[in-house]
Amino acid sequence: MLLKRVVPLVAAAALFAGCSPMPSTAVQVGDTRISEAQVDGVVASCESVGIGPDQVDRRTLVMSEILGAVAVEIAADLDQTVTDEEALAVLRETAGESPALNDPECARIAAAGSKLQILVAKLGEDADIAVLQQMFEDVDVDLNPRYGQWDPAGEGVTGTGSMSVPS
Repeated sequence: MLLKRVVPLVAAAALFAGCSPMPSTAVQVGDTRISEAQVDGVVASCESVGIGPDQVDRRTLVMSEILGAVAVEIAADLDQTVTDEEALAVLRETAGESPALNDPECARIAAAGSKLQILVAKLGEDADIAVLQQMFEDVDVDLNPRYGQWDPAGEGVTGTGSMSVPS
């Protein structure tokens, strides 16, 4: 009789205990861990240079972190490097006078998404897009469910990340 009462309680506790095996981690990409505190720091950095809270979407920031970290993982597998400095140079060329450039952390995250493009450019004619796509899909990404689900073959981060809002 006691077992009948305990099992549902344990199941409910497991379901609602943060809904994530890693509540303090926003995302783990290979060996790279991005904590919720780091995401908080980026949000604060971007807001400090005048980018309003309505323009600083945590999910978009995490997606940019994922893309940058995946690019670094793939580059390492191909004996290449893709640096923050290279990504920042691309951002400076394309973003003009973006306020993001006024804070190093905000600029770094804004630029991270361009690392895949930089890698493809470095590989030049040797870039086999099908192989790169497979490598992209093979990188281990463990996303905190609050942001949604990781779908490397599709849109990247999908779903709402909410138990109350359908994906």
